[in-house]
Amino acid sequence: MGLIPKVSLVLQKQGNVYKKTLAILLAHDGIVASDPLVEVERLWEVGRFDEALTTFNAVVAQLALVEPLVDRGILRFESARPSFHEEKRLSILGLFHIPPDLQPFTNFEEAYPDAVYYGGSEEQSYVKQAREFYRVMGLPIPKMSSAAEARKAIHEMASALIHVSWQLAVCASQPHCDVTLSGPLEHRILDTILGHACNPIDGKEADRQRERTRYVNRLSIGTLPNLDTTELSVADAISIRRGDAFENFRNKLRHAMNDLSTGSIDEAPTTARSVVFEEEMQEAARELKQKVKGESFSSRLKPNGIDAAVGMAAAGVVDAATFNIGLAVSVGAGSALATTILQWLLGRDPGQKVAVRYFSSLSGQR
Repeated sequence: MGLIPKVSLVLQKQGNVYKKTLAILLAHDGIVASDPLVEVERLWEVGRFDEALTTFNAVVAQLALVEPLVDRGILRFESARPSFHEEKRLSILGLFHIPPDLQPFTNFEEAYPDAVYYGGSEEQSYVKQAREFYRVMGLPIPKMSSAAEARKAIHEMASALIHVSWQLAVCASQPHCDVTLSGPLEHRILDTILGHACNPIDGKEADRQRERTRYVNRLSIGTLPNLDTTELSVADAISIRRGDAFENFRNKLRHAMNDLSTGSIDEAPTTARSVVFEEEMQEAARELKQKVKGESFSSRLKPNGIDAAVGMAAAGVVDAATFNIGLAVSVGAGSALATTILQWLLGRDPGQKVAVRYFSSLSGQR
């Protein structure tokens, strides 16, 4: 079972591959990206014709650059664009008490010029409020001592929440997609979402369902070679991906994940099985690094590697094929969030005793 993470458009303006996207290309089976033509269609529908044509020309130029990835089935596009008002996404934002207009974030943006202009106590108040916002959200408070640092921190929080909520909303209804995370904020947000979704319902039947083993785990797959992507083209990425070193690594990752998730409800991955998985992948990562040193692109290697991990989110149920999603829908507060997460977990293999979802953790957060 390979990971097929969902990411945004994969190119920089110059046509080079982002480092994060390159890591996905090398380590995983493929990528599902948001379809950029959907935005062109929306602009056209609301009468913004000049902007639609400008965007269309830019999109066509970028799509031409990734055409080799599409031809080889490495890159697929997904047109779903759930808005902030769509139920699945709204349920995730609601957990953090963020309205669909994202007003708490826009309030900080609007207050920033005055905080900088007046400085002093006005700026410190802005920083204090940013820290409090992080605390209320249940997120680690970053270091910030100026309005500029506080504004940057708020931007990062908004970006992480928007990214995670968008991915989960799409993946809940698209069984071929998995989630990919980058950075501690996105990890913390997903952990919070899964933690709340595990306990949203009441009643004996709900308790029995919960007791059938629902777990979240994050397992290291080792340190992947870190390539200098400054001048790396799509053609370069395909060439590197074709190499035996990365193909062997992907095969080992795929088989190791299959071994980890195969079994009955009473055989959900244990600590011992997790240790075996990590040992196998650490060895595969070491082997990969050694092989890469002998490849033609070895001059692009950086001394530091990319810590990578896979997360496992699973729901243990009596029979995933007949599990009553309506149970979560009918019990009030938290039910929409539970439904979104359960649809994601149970979407891939509805006939299995244990429904397992993997999410890519390229920053190596555990």
